[in-house]
Amino acid sequence: MSCRPSAVEDKNSQEPLELIAIDSKGDFKEFWKNLGQALMLNDTIVLDKYLDSTVFFYGREDIDPRFELNGSERIIKVREVYLTGGIYDYQKDTSISYVDFFLNVDLLNKDYLQDKDIQQIEDFVFRRNTSGEWKLTGVYSDTKKIK
Repeated sequence: MSCRPSAVEDKNSQEPLELIAIDSKGDFKEFWKNLGQALMLNDTIVLDKYLDSTVFFYGREDIDPRFELNGSERIIKVREVYLTGGIYDYQKDTSISYVDFFLNVDLLNKDYLQDKDIQQIEDFVFRRNTSGEWKLTGVYSDTKKIK
């Protein structure tokens, strides 16, 4: 993953500060780590970059509502799912919140498919676009509760 520095003026100093801009191109695992950090910090600027312009929300069952959101609504709903949802680890017989899920590389490695442009990691769907950037495009959740 490459980072491009950009100069920012510090009001208390004559020298510019370096601000690291996170790039969503390249390595999926680095993208995953940065997305998890942006979700945890509620960094809406980074989240806006990491989410596709339209995010699709799918229910757990075929009869559940499906909908799509764009603009700031997609950021709000993805973060809501992140804060309130989770997965069940059958091997360990325990529930794992999405907050902990995004910090656990072992859970990522369980579903990650090397050299694929589409990744479905548990309830989250990601695609690499034609520019090589990874984007969150879909979320499986209890759509009866979050619409």
